[in-house]
Amino acid sequence: MKARKSFKDCIVKPGETSPYANLLVDLAFKKAFDPDKPASRQNLINLLNDLLEPQLKLPIKSVWTRNVAKNLIKLGVSDEKIVAATGLSLEDVVVLRSQLEV
Repeated sequence: MKARKSFKDCIVKPGETSPYANLLVDLAFKKAFDPDKPASRQNLINLLNDLLEPQLKLPIKSVWTRNVAKNLIKLGVSDEKIVAATGLSLEDVVVLRSQLEV
């Protein structure tokens, strides 16, 4: 099996040119790893699993944004169902609900 490149070797350094987007620029990162779009969501999952592999007991299978939870709150979905659907903690959902009610 081919040895994997270190992540730091994949980043374009200042002064270097590359045909690829610099993922340290927010817009390029958002396009490549946007959790709201299916194709880029999988990119984000792969990136997180690669970076966090030594610390994870199980691989990450899905990611969600807080916008999904906010939309579910606006639809009147219960906190418990939002936690189950998004993986956010109950505390996070309660905070989001309180922010929306202000």
